[in-house]
Amino acid sequence: MRLSRNVGVILGVWCSLVLLVSGGLSGCGTGGASSLNTTGPGSGAGNLTPACTPSSSVSCISGRFVDDVVAGLHYTCADSNMTVQAVTDAGGVFSCPSDSGQVDFYLADSTGTYKIDLGTAPVTQTSDSNGLTSSGYLAVTPRTLAGDEKSDTYSNYSLNVSRLLYLFDPDQAQVSSTAPDQVISLTTSDQQQISVLAVPVAGTSAVAQTLTVLGAADFADSESAFNQKLLPLINALGRTLPSQAVAQNRLDAMLNATRAGLYTDPGSLLANTTVNTAGFFGCDAFNGSLTTGTTSPCSSASNSQELFALPYLLLDRAGRSLGFAITSLSKCAGGCANSPTSVLTNPQLASMTTQMTPFMTFSRGGLFTNQWVMPNGAGNLNLQITQGRLYRDHILDNAPDYQSTYGASVQVPMADLGLFIVQNSTIQGTYALTRTVPVAPTLDPALWPNQIFPLYLQLSFAGVTAAGSTTVLGVVILPDGNIVTDLKQSCATIDPATLKDANGVQQWPVGVVANILSNGSAHYLSPVFVFPANAAIPAALQGVVIGADSNTASVRLRLDAGGSNVQYQLFGNSVAANGQIQPDNSTNPAQWMSLPGFYSEVAANINNLNSATNIAQTTGIVGNVTAQLESCAP
Repeated sequence: MRLSRNVGVILGVWCSLVLLVSGGLSGCGTGGASSLNTTGPGSGAGNLTPACTPSSSVSCISGRFVDDVVAGLHYTCADSNMTVQAVTDAGGVFSCPSDSGQVDFYLADSTGTYKIDLGTAPVTQTSDSNGLTSSGYLAVTPRTLAGDEKSDTYSNYSLNVSRLLYLFDPDQAQVSSTAPDQVISLTTSDQQQISVLAVPVAGTSAVAQTLTVLGAADFADSESAFNQKLLPLINALGRTLPSQAVAQNRLDAMLNATRAGLYTDPGSLLANTTVNTAGFFGCDAFNGSLTTGTTSPCSSASNSQELFALPYLLLDRAGRSLGFAITSLSKCAGGCANSPTSVLTNPQLASMTTQMTPFMTFSRGGLFTNQWVMPNGAGNLNLQITQGRLYRDHILDNAPDYQSTYGASVQVPMADLGLFIVQNSTIQGTYALTRTVPVAPTLDPALWPNQIFPLYLQLSFAGVTAAGSTTVLGVVILPDGNIVTDLKQSCATIDPATLKDANGVQQWPVGVVANILSNGSAHYLSPVFVFPANAAIPAALQGVVIGADSNTASVRLRLDAGGSNVQYQLFGNSVAANGQIQPDNSTNPAQWMSLPGFYSEVAANINNLNSATNIAQTTGIVGNVTAQLESCAP
C-alpha cells in the first residue's frame, strides 16, 4: 500500500481544518486572522468586512458552523461597534469580538438586497478549542439556531435549516452522513438565486432595498408548508430538496462527529477532598447536595467511599464509547486520603463498555443513557451513570461549576449534573467530565481524500513488559476517521458499522483521527489511541498512547515522508510553541502508558495521579510506540 505523494497540496484556505488540537501552524487563521475574511466562497455580498481582529480592548471568539461543515455562510456579529460582517471560511470557521452578545447567520445575494436569515447563536467563550488553536465556541449547528440542542427530538426549525443548506450545496451527491471530509460550499452564484423568493412590497411592484425572503417563522413551518415556499428556489437551482427524514439522519451523524474526542475528569470535586487525584467520588451517605454548591457529596458520617480514578472515555465518530478507569472500595469513615489505609490501597482495573450502536452513550439531547455501565474488573461493584448532560464539551458535577461554565444567571437543571451509583451497594456520588482532546468534525477535504484508506498499520510497543520485549498490535484507520483493531493482522475488509471483518473476526474501536494536516513536505494525522481493558487486546497493551513531554493523548503520525525517510512514524509532540510542526528528527517519540502502570501508581499511593507522564516516569511502565505497514498491506 502506498499513500498519495501529492504533497503539493498544503494549507491554503483549508488552514482552519488542518490544525492540531493543541496548536496551530504558522500562517493559519485561528479564528481571528486573515483566513477569515472576504476571500472565502460566497464572499461577494456587499458590506463585507474582515472577520474579528483582536486588539488591546477586545479578544476574538472563534467557532465552526457544522451540518456538514458549511463554508461561505454569511454572519454578522452583534459587537458594540457592529464591525464584523463576514463569511465562514472553507472550514466553516467564524470569528466574533468577545463583546458580541450573539452572531446572526444568513445567506445573501451579491448586493445584499436579499437574504435568508437562518437565525442567531450566542457568542460564548469557553475553554474548548474544537480543533481550533484559540479557545472558543463549540460548533454551531442547525440545532443551536433552533434552540433545541438539549432536546431528544428535532424541531421543524432545525430540520428545515439543514434541508436548505443541503439544497445549496452544488455537489449534493458527495454530501454524506458518514464521510469525515465533506463540506457544504455556499457559492455566490447560487446565493444570487434567492431573489426568486422575493415578493413585491404591499401596494407596489417594487421590492424593499433589503428584504429577508425567509426567516425564523418560515423555518418553523411544517415540512409540506416549507416545501411549498421553496418551490421557486428549488426550480431555480435545479436540485432536490431532501426530506426531513434525510435531514434527521444527517443531523444524527453530525452529533456523533461534534461529540467525538477524549474525555477525562478535571478533578474539581476531588481537589476539595483529601484524595489528591482526578476521578469520580462518592459515598454511602450521599447528602444530595448537587445544587447547593457543596464540594463533597459525602456526609461526615459516611463510613464507605468509592473512587473511580483517572477515567479515560473516548468517543469515536460513530458514537461508540470506550475507555477505562481504576476503581476501589474501602471503609474510611468519611476521611479517605492518599495513605496506606485509604481508598487507594486496593485498586481494581475497570473497562468502560464498548458500544456498537450510535446514541447508546448519549441521547440526542446529550443525556447519558441509563444503560451506560462501567463494569468493575472483578465483575462486581459496577458503576452506572444515572444522569448528566454533555453540553458544550462538559458534564458538570455541581451548580457552581455549571453556572461558572454556562452563565451565573442560568437555572441549573438537576438532570444536567453528573450523578452515578455503584450497583449492588448504597454508594452514590457525583462526577464531571471535560473533553480534553477535541476532534475536528470535518477532516480537510484537500488532504484526507488523497490518502489511501483503510490504512493497515502494525504498532510496536517497546519496553511494556518486564523483560523489555516488543509487543505488536494491528490497527486500521478507516475511511470514516475511526481507528479499530486488526487482531489477526490480515488486512481483511472491515464493516464500519459492525466492525466485523471479512473473515468474521470481531474488531474493536481503539481510537479516532482528531485532525489531518500538512507542512508542505509531509502529511500528518493526529490520532488518539485508547486501548480499553478488553479481553481481545493483549493485557500489556491496555492503556493510552501519550506524548513524552506532557500527559496529552494527542500525538501525530507521519504518512508521507518521501525519499528514504520512515514513511509511517509516530511522534509524541504536536507543534512547537511558535506554532510550527516539530522537526521529524525530534527526540520526542510517542510513548506508552499501560494499565499496569496506572495500577502500580495507585497501589504505591503516589500523589501525582493527575498526570499520566508522572505515572510513567515513576513506575517505568512506559516505552516508545512505532508504526509501520502491516506485512499484508499492498
